[in-house]
Amino acid sequence: MNRLRPWVPMIVLTLAASILFGSLLSGKVLFWGAAGLQFYPWRETAFDMLRRGELPLWNPLVGHGAPLLANYQTAVFYPPNWLYLVIPTAYALGLVGILHILWAGLGMMLFLRGRGVDLLGQGVGTLSFALSGYIVARFSFLSITSTIAWLPWLFLGVDRLLEAGQRRRLLLRQVLLLGAVIGMMLLGGHAQTAFYGLLFAGCYSLWRLGRLYRQNRQHIPFLILGLGGAVFLGLALSVVQLIPTLEYTLVSQRGDGLDYQAALSYSFWPWHFLTLLLPRLFGSPADGSYWGYGAYWEDAVFVGVITILFAGRAIHCWRKSRAQGERPSDAPFFAFSILPVSLLALGWHTPFFPWLFENIPTFDLFNGPARWMILVVFALSALGGEGAHELVLNRNRSPWGMLLAVPGIALIIGAVAGRRLLGSALIPTFVPSFIQLGVTLLVIGAVLVLGRSGKGWKGGGTLWPLLLLLGILSVELIVAHRGLNPGIEPVFYSTRSDLADTVPYGTRVFYLPADERQAKFDVFIDLDDYRPGDLGHWLAMRQAALPNLGVPDGMLSANNFDPLQVGWHSQMLRDLDQLPDEELVEALRAINVTLLLSPGDHTLSLPTDRFGEITAYRIPEPWGRVFIGACEPVTDGVTCQPYAGTAEITSESPNYLLISAELDQPGWLVLLDTYYPGWQAYVDGQEVDIERANTAFRAVCVSAGAHEVRFVYRPASVIAGAVITLAASIVSVVVLVFIRPDHLRAGSRTCEI
Repeated sequence: MNRLRPWVPMIVLTLAASILFGSLLSGKVLFWGAAGLQFYPWRETAFDMLRRGELPLWNPLVGHGAPLLANYQTAVFYPPNWLYLVIPTAYALGLVGILHILWAGLGMMLFLRGRGVDLLGQGVGTLSFALSGYIVARFSFLSITSTIAWLPWLFLGVDRLLEAGQRRRLLLRQVLLLGAVIGMMLLGGHAQTAFYGLLFAGCYSLWRLGRLYRQNRQHIPFLILGLGGAVFLGLALSVVQLIPTLEYTLVSQRGDGLDYQAALSYSFWPWHFLTLLLPRLFGSPADGSYWGYGAYWEDAVFVGVITILFAGRAIHCWRKSRAQGERPSDAPFFAFSILPVSLLALGWHTPFFPWLFENIPTFDLFNGPARWMILVVFALSALGGEGAHELVLNRNRSPWGMLLAVPGIALIIGAVAGRRLLGSALIPTFVPSFIQLGVTLLVIGAVLVLGRSGKGWKGGGTLWPLLLLLGILSVELIVAHRGLNPGIEPVFYSTRSDLADTVPYGTRVFYLPADERQAKFDVFIDLDDYRPGDLGHWLAMRQAALPNLGVPDGMLSANNFDPLQVGWHSQMLRDLDQLPDEELVEALRAINVTLLLSPGDHTLSLPTDRFGEITAYRIPEPWGRVFIGACEPVTDGVTCQPYAGTAEITSESPNYLLISAELDQPGWLVLLDTYYPGWQAYVDGQEVDIERANTAFRAVCVSAGAHEVRFVYRPASVIAGAVITLAASIVSVVVLVFIRPDHLRAGSRTCEI
């Protein structure tokens, strides 16, 4: 038992996660929302290409073709995602996500342990962070899950680097380890989360440096150089992903920043601060009872009532230790960070965030100000761990048990009385929420009154109160977050859409932007009700081939549900929403669309087929994917119409096309695939320039006669990034191998109430 004692927090976390994600461990697969519409298509395509020995540079199936590797959230170069090479994608989605939950918990446990926090404090911090509402509710946003998991490791790396002082060999080793953590965060696939985490860790570093400056100024230059070196190394290790993504961003619809509405959408609703104590006060989409403002997952922040209570204790202990002249604590950093970060998360609910959006760089890069709340969740978890440190349960001394039990009983009585007095006039989610809070306070109070732990749980004392308190916290988190990541039978992914067999080879399907939104959020996806048990409903969505669900079936689509999209292509599709019917049909013919899909009725005089909730309008005689064109120069390239001559794709792979063409006179070969930097064209082996044709596509000039035309995707951004990342990786490994590690021991702090 003594050998297992240090790992009690991870054992409890593993058991709790197994219960919370039980369906994903018992044969079902993750599917709801982003998991099915984005992450499965991205990663199935990318890692299938890798298994075939081909780099996943380009995806020809979405948006007339789009970068795949440069799509940041595909995260091909993120090492934990390489499990997709050996585990079927449908199962890997959930498994890799659960492993990151455990990794986040392990990082928080070691971070708190390194700060001298005892076993109970480590357990509180571990559970409240890894199973927080922020992480669990966003679990299916797998790039967020992957990136968040490295946040406590980032703070642990900062602590160890700063504690190295002037011991240069140890300092260099810690620089390499912290750089590796930063690199993993940047490769995890979610730029917004990585940016917020690095910014927060930077502020923490300044806080720690300020304290160290008062103790020994001589160390500071070495430590600043070390922190800068770690950041530089992290960038170098991840530049293989960052450079292609930066290139993509600059030509994407986000190249000039987000507009106001998009950037400030998902601002944190102020009333959701109540869910820090009452997680289901506004219901939950897991059972269809959610009625709060916005999407549930964006405002989910519950870390446990126990954690909030212990966070308050941490602040009290800091004030007490400060008054007694004891060792300084980092608790004030986390405590003082909560208010400004919360104000940022409120977005357009405050007067100053719109000003920041208009005047301060980076605030127009990301949407969802509510995502700043990950820093609040981390701060509360760290404070909760600090507050639980060296808790002494002694029934002869502590009045705190009764102070919690009394309001707990009052809440239960008040909730029951409110139900009897107000009946149906009372919002249904209120009563169980207040009863749950009351029961939680009552149970915690009972433990504080009846329990006895001697001198805490750092190295001795009885184990059962520790397990009891961590068990209560686990139950809190499981009850609050149950059902937020429903599983479904694997048939959801293995079933082939009937639409795929009706699309002629080389042509595309398409939802108008307005129809796509209607199909997603009015017909199939209800943000207030996840409908986990309705397999028939979800199979109907699978049949509808919503973007990007057609990718596994090999359907070519003009739509693209990637967060980054090629700007000129995206604008071209948005403009189609404004066209009258006659012009719309001609425009769809000109972009190689053979089926217009819609959940509603259009006044188009076209043949139709019905696929469940979706009507498919057949577009007559769409232009071929490749044709010989007569082109005229315009401001952004050339504009082309089909002309005499023949052209046929004879061989293709995602990164390569071979076209046979024959012309009676000089002309243009037009390919209705997206124009994008990195594509190269060769006519009979000679490289030629590619012109942007018809706003978004590719064309090359060819002479009369028979020709062989090759298009090859060789992005210089990937090559340059790979060289830098490979060099940084080799140097890091060599240095780590030849530098012996040292071990540090952190001091401890005590505070009794």
